[in-house]
Amino acid sequence: MMPRVDPPLASLIERLPPGTVSTHPGEVAVHARDRWALAMLRDARGDRVPPPAAVVFASTTEHVAAALAWAEETGAAIVPRGGGTGLAGGAEAVQRSVVIDLSRMDRILAVDDVSQTVTAQAAVQGGFLEAALGTRGLTTGHDPESLAASTVGGWIASRSAGSASAGYGTIEDMVVGLTVVLGGGEVVRLAAIPRGGPGPDLRRLFVGSEGVLGIVTEATLAVSRAPKEYLWDTLRPNSFESGAALIREVVQRRFRPLVMRLLDADEAAFVFEGLGHTGAALVIGFDGDAPAAAAQWFHLRELGKQFGARSLGPELAQHWWDHRYDSFG
Repeated sequence: MMPRVDPPLASLIERLPPGTVSTHPGEVAVHARDRWALAMLRDARGDRVPPPAAVVFASTTEHVAAALAWAEETGAAIVPRGGGTGLAGGAEAVQRSVVIDLSRMDRILAVDDVSQTVTAQAAVQGGFLEAALGTRGLTTGHDPESLAASTVGGWIASRSAGSASAGYGTIEDMVVGLTVVLGGGEVVRLAAIPRGGPGPDLRRLFVGSEGVLGIVTEATLAVSRAPKEYLWDTLRPNSFESGAALIREVVQRRFRPLVMRLLDADEAAFVFEGLGHTGAALVIGFDGDAPAAAAQWFHLRELGKQFGARSLGPELAQHWWDHRYDSFG
């Protein structure tokens, strides 16, 4: 027997193509939460997060617009969902809500090799995007631990940062264009243009908004030439605090590492378990082909000595880089 459909949901189903809206108990159940630890703990204890009333599997911006227009008319609560990899409960459903699942919006729409931009739908996963760009010698440089499963829309909604943010910036530095659906179903297309002078930059308004101000359905991101190799070093500071002071000096002196990660003693012990390292560690990586990369690498070692940080060589840094996704599982 088909599950009972409330009248408001019936009108939503009528607005969208067949198969777009689901009230199947199994599908609504798996859309109740993301990877928030507290929600997962509740599940394990049998205190499950209440499922939504329905899931909209949007394939286009127009589907999202129709669903949000319906929600404004009916007063229904909407929960946007991308890859479901969030760790803070941002995609957790509320009772009788409707989840808009963007997972079908997973296409790369355009790559501009000259301007170095990529336009993608919101549910394009990071691993897929990086693999596609890699065939053209490009990269976003955005490298969160959840890269394989997290999505472009999720990066933007959560103002995501990555392992190489020291060199490439965070996601807000990469966004050059957006398509967003507002709460009433209005579609706003913010063109991919360089930074301008007059007025506020509305693109920044939606970065980090967690879907509250609108649902991102497409984005144009700046990309860069991918490094052919990294020039690594690991420095052992006397303390976490002296390591932070060294990082401050590196930034203020305008060194240009792509990767700069300071691990406290506990994290370093976990990451480098069995490799004989103790104490804090500073991992630094340069683009090996960048102008003066070798000179910067050498001068940074000398600068480290002034802060009491001894070079341990590239091996630990390379190990950290090779295993940087392990903790996400």
